[in-house]
Amino acid sequence: STAAVYERENKELAEWGFLDVTKTPSTVDATGRRDSSAMIQQAVNDGRDRRWVIYFPSGVYLVSDQIMARQIRQPRRPETDLNAVDDYPCILWGATKGGRATLKLADHSDGFTDADHPQPVIRTDSHDHNPNVSFNQMIVSLDFDLGEGNLGAIAVDHQAAQGSVTEDVHVMARDGFAGFRGACGSGGSMSHISVQGGRFGLYLDDLEPGRYRGSQPSPVISCVKLIGQSEKSIVCGTRGPLTLVGATINGAGIQLVDAGQPFNSALNLIDSSIRLARADETAISGSRPLCMINVAFESVRQIAAIENIAPLTVEETGQTVVQR
Repeated sequence: STAAVYERENKELAEWGFLDVTKTPSTVDATGRRDSSAMIQQAVNDGRDRRWVIYFPSGVYLVSDQIMARQIRQPRRPETDLNAVDDYPCILWGATKGGRATLKLADHSDGFTDADHPQPVIRTDSHDHNPNVSFNQMIVSLDFDLGEGNLGAIAVDHQAAQGSVTEDVHVMARDGFAGFRGACGSGGSMSHISVQGGRFGLYLDDLEPGRYRGSQPSPVISCVKLIGQSEKSIVCGTRGPLTLVGATINGAGIQLVDAGQPFNSALNLIDSSIRLARADETAISGSRPLCMINVAFESVRQIAAIENIAPLTVEETGQTVVQR
């Protein structure tokens, strides 16, 4: 198998639990000149099957197809005292020294050009396609460039549960659909993420019939920057409330959508700032509860328009701080 070849050719790395995608036999191109979709997919599968970290050194990795990070399960081993020994997650980790690792979607890639049928570059999944049992899946310190003409492109679709993480991930969305779809919850988290451009920054709602809501229960996202989205910075259709801490939004407002149960899609916005590109736009709108603590608004005339509640407006469009 390719995993066995890697282990033989890169014994020290394998012993440490790392699969370097640029090493034999994957030899993924890190110059951005050659399409590496198939080789990256094989490396992800091999790393998962051996419980290795799938490591991307500094460089640019050109892709034109979706990379599926699907957790699998193996039969439990009765001799161990460890829990969840049957879970084999995918852990994708990019370089943090000497330059970043960037997955670049080739311009006008088939499957990514239709804005009515968005597709992610990396999609996580569980063994039975239910995000509530997608455990310990991680995407850390990877950057994404969605290229040109990919109107249906999303960088990451990572809706998962306990132990799952999206951290230090940054997206140049250009004219793509969104930076992120879905959010980790139920003990998972997202932090230090950013999206520049795109129609949406965070699209936390359903895109497929019959799929779970736009997140696992009660997601918490900290230190997020959403800059220059053309439609909405966030579409919130989460399971339970969304809590944003340390958010910087510059460009478009937030939409809270009707997500069925009354406890879905509420927003807790804490220690954050919103600056709109158009003063006539509403910063936060929808039909769900909103709690704000220490939130600064700039170039905003209507701070919030929540259904059945009088709009929260200000006279001037300078800086306004909602303390509580």
